[in-house]
Amino acid sequence: MHYIHPNYQVEPTIEFLAHEKGLVTISHTIVPDGIEPNELGHKIAVKGSYIDKDGKVLKPTFTEDSVTFDSDPIGILFSNVDVTYGNADGAIMYKGIVQGDYMDWGDQEWNVKLGEAVHAKLPNIDFTDKKGNLVTGIPASSGSSSSSTVNFDLSKATGTLGIDKGGTGATSASEALDALLESQPLPITKGGTGASDKDTAVTNLGAQKAE
Repeated sequence: MHYIHPNYQVEPTIEFLAHEKGLVTISHTIVPDGIEPNELGHKIAVKGSYIDKDGKVLKPTFTEDSVTFDSDPIGILFSNVDVTYGNADGAIMYKGIVQGDYMDWGDQEWNVKLGEAVHAKLPNIDFTDKKGNLVTGIPASSGSSSSSTVNFDLSKATGTLGIDKGGTGATSASEALDALLESQPLPITKGGTGASDKDTAVTNLGAQKAE
Protein backbone atom coordinates (compact mmCIF):
# COMPACT_ATOMS: atom_id res chain seq x y z
CA MET A 1 0.00 0.00 0.00
CA HIS A 2 1.32 3.45 -0.91
CA TYR A 3 1.77 6.06 1.78
CA ILE A 4 -0.52 9.07 1.23
CA HIS A 5 0.72 12.44 2.40
CA PRO A 6 -1.71 14.04 4.92
CA ASN A 7 -1.91 17.15 2.75
CA TYR A 8 -2.77 15.09 -0.32
CA GLN A 9 -5.47 16.70 -2.41
CA VAL A 10 -7.52 15.24 -5.23
CA GLU A 11 -8.08 17.42 -8.26
CA PRO A 12 -11.64 18.77 -8.16
CA THR A 13 -14.01 17.24 -10.67
CA ILE A 14 -17.66 17.60 -11.52
CA GLU A 15 -20.23 14.92 -12.21
CA PHE A 16 -20.50 14.63 -16.00
CA LEU A 17 -22.84 11.62 -16.06
CA ALA A 18 -26.34 12.61 -17.22
CA HIS A 19 -27.95 9.51 -15.66
CA GLU A 20 -27.14 5.86 -15.12
CA LYS A 21 -29.41 4.50 -17.85
CA GLY A 22 -27.36 2.34 -20.21
CA LEU A 23 -24.11 3.02 -18.35
CA VAL A 24 -21.30 0.54 -19.05
CA THR A 25 -17.83 0.89 -17.50
CA ILE A 26 -14.80 -1.30 -18.05
CA SER A 27 -11.69 -1.81 -15.94
CA HIS A 28 -8.50 -0.63 -17.61
CA THR A 29 -4.92 0.08 -16.60
CA ILE A 30 -4.14 3.80 -16.58
CA VAL A 31 -0.55 4.87 -17.21
CA PRO A 32 1.22 8.04 -15.95
CA ASP A 33 2.66 8.97 -19.37
CA GLY A 34 2.25 12.67 -20.09
CA ILE A 35 0.63 13.54 -16.74
CA GLU A 36 2.28 16.46 -14.95
CA PRO A 37 2.63 16.29 -11.14
CA ASN A 38 0.43 18.63 -9.14
CA GLU A 39 1.74 21.02 -6.48
CA LEU A 40 2.17 18.10 -4.08
CA GLY A 41 4.04 15.99 -6.59
CA HIS A 42 1.15 13.64 -7.29
CA LYS A 43 0.22 12.51 -10.77
CA ILE A 44 -3.54 12.30 -11.10
CA ALA A 45 -5.45 11.03 -14.13
CA VAL A 46 -8.47 13.27 -13.84
CA LYS A 47 -12.06 12.09 -14.10
CA GLY A 48 -13.58 13.02 -17.46
CA SER A 49 -10.32 12.53 -19.37
CA TYR A 50 -10.34 10.60 -22.63
CA ILE A 51 -8.32 7.37 -22.50
CA ASP A 52 -6.80 5.35 -25.34
CA LYS A 53 -6.30 1.58 -25.56
CA ASP A 54 -2.85 1.86 -23.95
CA GLY A 55 -4.32 3.56 -20.89
CA LYS A 56 -2.88 6.95 -21.74
CA VAL A 57 -4.69 10.18 -20.89
CA LEU A 58 -5.27 11.98 -24.16
CA LYS A 59 -4.89 15.70 -24.72
CA PRO A 60 -7.60 16.63 -27.23
CA THR A 61 -7.52 19.77 -29.33
CA PHE A 62 -10.84 21.59 -29.56
CA THR A 63 -12.11 24.02 -32.15
CA GLU A 64 -15.60 25.49 -32.29
CA ASP A 65 -17.02 22.42 -34.00
CA SER A 66 -14.38 19.69 -33.94
CA VAL A 67 -12.24 17.56 -31.65
CA THR A 68 -8.85 16.09 -32.53
CA PHE A 69 -7.16 13.36 -30.45
CA ASP A 70 -3.51 12.34 -30.55
CA SER A 71 -4.72 8.71 -30.67
CA ASP A 72 -8.10 7.00 -30.78
CA PRO A 73 -9.99 7.12 -27.46
CA ILE A 74 -11.79 4.05 -26.11
CA GLY A 75 -13.77 5.85 -23.42
CA ILE A 76 -13.94 8.46 -20.67
CA LEU A 77 -12.24 8.07 -17.30
CA PHE A 78 -15.04 7.59 -14.77
CA SER A 79 -13.15 8.63 -11.63
CA ASN A 80 -9.77 10.07 -10.62
CA VAL A 81 -6.85 7.64 -10.68
CA ASP A 82 -3.59 8.24 -8.81
CA VAL A 83 -0.69 7.15 -11.01
CA THR A 84 2.05 8.81 -8.95
CA TYR A 85 3.75 5.49 -8.35
CA GLY A 86 3.12 4.00 -11.76
CA ASN A 87 0.31 2.19 -13.56
CA ALA A 88 -2.97 1.88 -11.69
CA ASP A 89 -6.39 0.35 -12.34
CA GLY A 90 -9.21 2.66 -13.30
CA ALA A 91 -12.78 2.58 -14.56
CA ILE A 92 -13.51 3.78 -18.08
CA MET A 93 -16.97 4.80 -19.24
CA TYR A 94 -17.40 2.77 -22.41
CA LYS A 95 -21.12 3.47 -22.91
CA GLY A 96 -23.50 6.02 -21.47
CA ILE A 97 -24.94 9.52 -21.61
CA VAL A 98 -22.92 12.60 -20.67
CA GLN A 99 -23.99 16.15 -19.82
CA GLY A 100 -22.21 18.02 -22.56
CA ASP A 101 -21.79 21.32 -20.76
CA TYR A 102 -20.20 19.57 -17.75
CA MET A 103 -17.23 18.29 -19.75
CA ASP A 104 -13.95 20.16 -20.28
CA TRP A 105 -13.84 21.65 -23.78
CA GLY A 106 -10.69 23.68 -23.36
CA ASP A 107 -11.29 27.31 -24.25
CA GLN A 108 -14.36 26.42 -26.32
CA GLU A 109 -17.95 26.77 -25.18
CA TRP A 110 -19.98 23.57 -25.28
CA ASN A 111 -22.16 23.13 -28.35
CA VAL A 112 -23.83 20.20 -30.09
CA LYS A 113 -21.19 19.97 -32.82
CA LEU A 114 -18.51 19.25 -30.23
CA GLY A 115 -20.63 16.45 -28.83
CA GLU A 116 -21.17 15.07 -32.31
CA ALA A 117 -17.42 15.18 -32.96
CA VAL A 118 -16.70 13.10 -29.85
CA HIS A 119 -19.65 10.80 -30.59
CA ALA A 120 -18.10 10.09 -34.00
CA LYS A 121 -15.01 8.74 -32.19
CA LEU A 122 -16.96 7.16 -29.33
CA PRO A 123 -20.29 6.04 -30.83
CA ASN A 124 -21.40 4.48 -27.53
CA ILE A 125 -21.12 7.84 -25.75
CA ASP A 126 -24.01 10.26 -26.19
CA PHE A 127 -24.46 13.83 -25.00
CA THR A 128 -27.29 15.92 -23.63
CA ASP A 129 -27.72 19.68 -23.80
CA LYS A 130 -28.15 21.98 -20.80
CA LYS A 131 -31.84 21.06 -20.57
CA GLY A 132 -31.10 17.34 -20.49
CA ASN A 133 -32.23 16.67 -24.06
CA LEU A 134 -30.33 14.01 -25.97
CA VAL A 135 -28.46 15.68 -28.85
CA THR A 136 -26.33 12.86 -30.27
CA GLY A 137 -27.11 9.33 -31.41
CA ILE A 138 -30.60 10.32 -32.62
CA PRO A 139 -31.70 8.67 -35.91
CA ALA A 140 -32.08 11.23 -38.70
CA SER A 141 -35.69 12.02 -39.62
CA SER A 142 -36.97 11.98 -43.19
CA GLY A 143 -38.12 15.45 -44.25
CA SER A 144 -40.76 16.94 -41.97
CA SER A 145 -42.30 13.57 -41.23
CA SER A 146 -41.68 11.89 -37.91
CA SER A 147 -41.62 8.50 -39.61
CA SER A 148 -38.62 6.99 -41.36
CA THR A 149 -38.03 4.15 -43.78
CA VAL A 150 -35.83 1.23 -42.82
CA ASN A 151 -34.65 -1.26 -45.45
CA PHE A 152 -34.15 -4.89 -44.46
CA ASP A 153 -32.27 -7.53 -46.46
CA LEU A 154 -34.86 -10.33 -46.38
CA SER A 155 -32.51 -12.67 -48.24
CA LYS A 156 -30.81 -13.21 -44.88
CA ALA A 157 -34.06 -13.72 -42.97
CA THR A 158 -34.75 -17.06 -41.28
CA GLY A 159 -37.96 -18.70 -40.09
CA THR A 160 -41.45 -17.70 -41.19
CA LEU A 161 -43.51 -14.56 -40.73
CA GLY A 162 -46.86 -15.27 -39.11
CA ILE A 163 -50.19 -14.31 -40.67
CA ASP A 164 -50.79 -11.90 -37.79
CA LYS A 165 -47.59 -10.09 -38.84
CA GLY A 166 -48.52 -9.84 -42.52
CA GLY A 167 -46.89 -13.10 -43.63
CA THR A 168 -48.19 -16.55 -44.49
CA GLY A 169 -46.62 -18.64 -41.75
CA ALA A 170 -45.22 -20.98 -44.43
CA THR A 171 -42.16 -21.52 -46.60
CA SER A 172 -43.74 -22.90 -49.77
CA ALA A 173 -46.52 -21.71 -52.09
CA SER A 174 -48.84 -24.65 -51.37
CA GLU A 175 -48.36 -24.41 -47.61
CA ALA A 176 -48.84 -20.64 -47.77
CA LEU A 177 -52.12 -21.07 -49.69
CA ASP A 178 -53.38 -23.67 -47.22
CA ALA A 179 -52.43 -21.42 -44.30
CA LEU A 180 -54.17 -18.43 -45.80
CA LEU A 181 -57.30 -20.39 -46.68
CA GLU A 182 -57.44 -21.81 -43.19
CA SER A 183 -56.95 -18.38 -41.69
CA GLN A 184 -59.50 -16.63 -43.90
CA PRO A 185 -61.58 -19.00 -46.07
CA LEU A 186 -62.16 -17.89 -49.64
CA PRO A 187 -65.88 -17.16 -50.17
CA ILE A 188 -67.90 -19.08 -52.73
CA THR A 189 -68.29 -15.92 -54.80
CA LYS A 190 -64.51 -15.92 -55.21
CA GLY A 191 -64.24 -19.55 -56.19
CA GLY A 192 -63.78 -20.94 -52.68
CA THR A 193 -65.95 -22.81 -50.21
CA GLY A 194 -66.25 -20.22 -47.49
CA ALA A 195 -65.04 -22.79 -44.98
CA SER A 196 -61.85 -24.10 -43.45
CA ASP A 197 -63.03 -27.72 -42.94
CA LYS A 198 -64.56 -30.36 -45.20
CA ASP A 199 -67.97 -30.73 -43.48
CA THR A 200 -68.64 -26.99 -43.46
CA ALA A 201 -67.45 -26.71 -47.06
CA VAL A 202 -69.89 -29.44 -48.16
CA THR A 203 -72.70 -27.76 -46.27
CA ASN A 204 -71.91 -24.39 -47.82
CA LEU A 205 -71.70 -25.81 -51.34
CA GLY A 206 -74.95 -27.75 -50.84
CA ALA A 207 -76.73 -24.63 -49.69
CA GLN A 208 -75.35 -22.71 -52.65
CA LYS A 209 -76.58 -25.40 -55.05
CA ALA A 210 -80.03 -25.40 -53.48
CA GLU A 211 -80.34 -21.70 -54.11
